[in-house]
Amino acid sequence: MSYTGLRAARDERPRFPFSDADIACVNCVHLDKTLRSCTIDAPTPLRQCINALIQKYCEYIVSRKYRRVLEIGCGSSSRLLGMAEGRFEWAGVDIQRRYRGQPSVATHLASVSDLPFEDSTYDCVVANQSIEHWYEWGVSIKQGLTEISRVLVVGGVAFIDAPVHFHGHRVFRRGNMAEIVDHLRLVDSMTLERVERWRQNSHPLAPYYPSVNTPPWLLPEGRVKPAWVVSITFRKTGNPDCGRSGVHLRERARQLIYSVPVLPRLTRWTHLGGFRYLCWRIRRDFGQREGTFHVGPQDSE
Repeated sequence: MSYTGLRAARDERPRFPFSDADIACVNCVHLDKTLRSCTIDAPTPLRQCINALIQKYCEYIVSRKYRRVLEIGCGSSSRLLGMAEGRFEWAGVDIQRRYRGQPSVATHLASVSDLPFEDSTYDCVVANQSIEHWYEWGVSIKQGLTEISRVLVVGGVAFIDAPVHFHGHRVFRRGNMAEIVDHLRLVDSMTLERVERWRQNSHPLAPYYPSVNTPPWLLPEGRVKPAWVVSITFRKTGNPDCGRSGVHLRERARQLIYSVPVLPRLTRWTHLGGFRYLCWRIRRDFGQREGTFHVGPQDSE
């Protein structure tokens, strides 16, 4: 099948319906319409949206009486931790011991690709402003979401938010919602339930242009756009195939391959130079054994 055929087959996959909400500032409950300002106390407009989102997450967790909540990428401070006292059991995961010169508040130091928890441990997982940085630590969006699905109970909820047109992964820097949704639908064990676009329509407030501008070649129109926040809600389904991390599967495959004596050499050769290099190595090895092949200047490694 050609690449075009594969792409067409991918586009024909069944997709779960989800709600898409534009949380415009004019309709936000935190807008003071008299003063035309946001009532959330934060240093930047994006941080105001983020704090409002965390408050919303906490209210949902309490209303559903979730007992165990995991936060991914909590850093040196966590508003969710401050709201958790007496309401639910909080655990935090971060890959760094210190963040911006401050010690991390995480209870576990680990990567989102290999969470140190048993399957179906948490009722809710929150990844606040971290998914756009996973690639910096060699973790793809699919790997992280698969591992989050593994530690979630069936029916559990994952709240994930990220800045758009700001920094991090190129998908979020570009801000194409269709591309973002395609990246978030890679895990079959989780249903995409809701997407919220906070401050994409900032009227009557002024749009927020961050000081760290996105390179023009990463944007479709070649210009910097106002930054906003996207919030995604997932729910884990009862898919029997869920619960195995892609990292664990690759590790098992690697162990299986290297248990066969000849396969490690084949995989290494293919990785180094592709199929032509593999054929050249086989021809050289057998030719030297038979005395019919000599390594010349053009054939030396």
